[in-house]
Amino acid sequence: MSELVKNFALKPSGACQCGCGKEGTYRVKPWRSGILCVRSCTSCASCRGRRAKKGGQYDQQSKGARELASKRGKNHEEADRYAFRWQNKKGKISIPIHNVWEKVEQPDRRPLVVSVGWNIYPSRLILLRSDHLAESWKLLEHEEPFYPTEKLYVQPVFTAFSKVEKDDEAMRPIGDSRPFIARFALPQSRHYALLIFRHDQLEAMHYALGIENGYIK
Repeated sequence: MSELVKNFALKPSGACQCGCGKEGTYRVKPWRSGILCVRSCTSCASCRGRRAKKGGQYDQQSKGARELASKRGKNHEEADRYAFRWQNKKGKISIPIHNVWEKVEQPDRRPLVVSVGWNIYPSRLILLRSDHLAESWKLLEHEEPFYPTEKLYVQPVFTAFSKVEKDDEAMRPIGDSRPFIARFALPQSRHYALLIFRHDQLEAMHYALGIENGYIK
């Protein structure tokens, strides 16, 4: 028997100790509670949390950072030294934002930059698709954002963005004047996320995205 097969055979296996009924190879270490789960466990809160964190971190480092700055991000968005500050969110918080976007997006799915306003918030917000970033950047350079004429319930968009912006502001270093952009991805698989930033930071954000992605030479 080869050394590789021998080591594989020695891995401890058995029934998952959380009571889910699954059997298989155990994790390397038990959780803090002392429970040792199998690798395929998806039932207990610890295993669900680990999978969610792993998926969110991949979405942030590999997908979100590459979409916004054409390079892989660090473990935490605050450590990324881009020309802008940013936060990545994936999950239920993104659903109402995508619902609003679907109501204003054109049938041909062409690149679109949308500006929405709410009288309580001090600035309008700019929304655009992450997979249309290059085309949307050019639109921002040459023409005004699209203002929806139909009545939209946009309060959830401002609520979600304000929460993320407030969290980022609490971690912002003193003197850091970079513009802020938030990326919202749905919990289920979708090939694009939505990017949101303040309308009063439009010029600064246009320049920052251009520098990071090579649109400005």
